[in-house]
Amino acid sequence: MKRLLAMGRKWWVLVGLAPLVLAWPTAGWAQNTFPGSGNVGIGTTSPGQPLTIADTDPAIRLDHSGTRSGAFDIQVSDNGATPVLDVLNAGSGDVLFRILRSSGRVGIGTAAPGQKLTIADSAPALRLDHSGARSGAFDLQVSDNGATPVLDVVNAGSGDILLRVLRSSGRVGIGTASPGRKLTVADSTPGIRLDHSGAVSGAFDIQASDNGSSPVLDIVDPGSGGSLLRMIRSTGHVGIGTETPTAARLQVESATNTPALAAIASRDSGYAGTVIRGVAARGGDSDYYLMSLENGGGAASLFVVRGDGRVGIGTTAPSARLHVAGDAQVDGNIAAKYQDVAEWVRTADHASRATVVVIDGAVPNQVVTASQPYDTRVAGVVSERPGVLLGEAGEDKVKVAHSGRVKVKVDAHHGAIAIGDLLVTSPTAGHAMRSAPMDLGGMQVHRPGTLLGKALEPLAEGQGEILVLLMLQ
Repeated sequence: MKRLLAMGRKWWVLVGLAPLVLAWPTAGWAQNTFPGSGNVGIGTTSPGQPLTIADTDPAIRLDHSGTRSGAFDIQVSDNGATPVLDVLNAGSGDVLFRILRSSGRVGIGTAAPGQKLTIADSAPALRLDHSGARSGAFDLQVSDNGATPVLDVVNAGSGDILLRVLRSSGRVGIGTASPGRKLTVADSTPGIRLDHSGAVSGAFDIQASDNGSSPVLDIVDPGSGGSLLRMIRSTGHVGIGTETPTAARLQVESATNTPALAAIASRDSGYAGTVIRGVAARGGDSDYYLMSLENGGGAASLFVVRGDGRVGIGTTAPSARLHVAGDAQVDGNIAAKYQDVAEWVRTADHASRATVVVIDGAVPNQVVTASQPYDTRVAGVVSERPGVLLGEAGEDKVKVAHSGRVKVKVDAHHGAIAIGDLLVTSPTAGHAMRSAPMDLGGMQVHRPGTLLGKALEPLAEGQGEILVLLMLQ
């Protein structure tokens, strides 16, 4: 046994025994254990770890200078009912770092961390660095921007604010320290990418740019770079499928034979809805629909407007400016430029316009060119462009007017025609002539059943065409 004087105290060292025991010369023998191998105990003879320090407030001091000003204490204490591990400033005793055992919370610069990691400072910050150099580092920092606390993500190299969150308003700024909206992105060409697949093929870019002198907002296909939708700020025009929407407030363009616009009016389990489609016409080609209204359940089109301006209701192939396939009801007036009513009637000789025709006595429901005077079979006049046309067209048919005002071929060789004269068929094929009344008991009577109409224009001699008010009698 040898005696060792250390730090003004007497220690007894037992040599030749294993393990080595360093003990106070007191009745309590607060013992330490320093074995040749295995666990080391300070304040305990049964260390449970490679180094075990047992005390009411066990601590380790790390000192590079030999003075408290250069030292740190690592200390465990019982902070009320919660054991804590602290890293202390040995000079001031301030808690630099604390871990609460019960909650696992960590505090840097605070002894009362309120979250899993709490950093307390006048401008608390956390640096994330993958390279060990500022060029590869980001600082996560909280500061008091005037009266408003802010959270910044900062470029550690340049000090530029990459992202800022304002606590009071909840506004977020990317590339700006002064966000004016809930999310403000500032850049020469600011953009947001929305990506559901992690690949460009599944992404959309929302992007603002200066298109010449007019700022524009685009929804872009990041794969092709093409604009899917564009809004021009100065005019308010919106383009879908075009980057130059100048024709209208909303301009929709699409590929050939592809509907440019489809709007579903309603959709439920029993009815697929009404669909409006549109395709821009190319050079007035009638094969293109300007608009089509159709039953979404797969029925025929209800309404179409073709490239040549023809409108079809119940048909996709309108043969006239307005073609209704089905019944039509008009509760108001029909205004027509031409003033006669005609219908399609079969004919044997395809008479030309303004020709007077009579009922064919040899074939039912057919007309032929008139060729006899005072013919009671008189049926009307072939009209070029009737105001109202009834029946169905056919190659063996002509449009026969039977009321209204229409041009009629007349022959004045059988008597000069004055305005108001009654007209009948004449011996001249397809022509009308003035009716000569008969004396019936001293009364001048025109032959019943032969009258074609009244002359609205005169013809003194020869043959020609005059306007006639048709009134078959």
